[in-house]
Amino acid sequence: MKKLGIYLIISLLIVTLVKGQDSVPVQKDKPIRSPFESGMLIDNETMVIPTAKTLELVIQHRFGEMSNGMEDFYGIWAPSNIRLGFNYSILNTLMVGVGTSKDYRLQDFRMKYNLLQQTRSDKIPLSITLYGNFAIDARNQDVFEGYSSPYELIDRFSYFGELILTRKFSDIFTLQLSGSFSHINKVPEGIEHDKIGLSFAGRFKISPQSSILFQYDIPLDCEKMKENAVLMNVKPNFGVAWEIATSSHAFQITLSSAKLLSRQYDMIYNEYDWTEGDIMLGFNMTRLWSF
Repeated sequence: MKKLGIYLIISLLIVTLVKGQDSVPVQKDKPIRSPFESGMLIDNETMVIPTAKTLELVIQHRFGEMSNGMEDFYGIWAPSNIRLGFNYSILNTLMVGVGTSKDYRLQDFRMKYNLLQQTRSDKIPLSITLYGNFAIDARNQDVFEGYSSPYELIDRFSYFGELILTRKFSDIFTLQLSGSFSHINKVPEGIEHDKIGLSFAGRFKISPQSSILFQYDIPLDCEKMKENAVLMNVKPNFGVAWEIATSSHAFQITLSSAKLLSRQYDMIYNEYDWTEGDIMLGFNMTRLWSF
């Protein structure tokens, strides 16, 4: 009987330990923290989407070319471009937005969705994001009547779609690679309607609030996509920036070789060559409000 009692006690202890282990909650594998400080990186989108029910104000500004030196105060007195936009996070993984730009009087509507997010355990090693926009050229109708075909409303429309792959390698370094497709319904003779592009962008974090950013956008020359003789040689867009960020603000001082502030227009129309000094000073600013 004594031995039986000992066996019963040991059995009860084992059962208690097993149940105790089963009752310990399994910790959910969470997404990585802050791969970037903002949803924007110079002219590119990042995978960052503010938390659900957050409104984001976005201001982008590009001065003129710096190559004229003091003649126009390194582009500050030259014609500039500006975009004002608002984004709203419907979910933690889904954002929609609207905006308006000075050049081409573009009215844009955009959406960003995180298909996958890199996790802290590295079980999911990278983030996969879809981004797209639809823009309307709101210039006077006579601009379009000057083209060869009769004017239609759809002549004002343009589109951009992008797949973004992002990996945060460390607290200091994050890199993203993206492939894109751009289309503008109506373009002047000698310019392509469609363009496939590649983009590289990244961040070096140098302090708790400061980062160095870089980007390189490459419009690819695809012979099979050309409809007629192409007279315009589209240039890559190179850019660097210094970013200062807090929990609700991000401010980027930029140097880049594109100024249209529209991904499809920069991919199809950019004539600025950074290797020849066609660089423009600018800034991006974002502000978040949570509801």
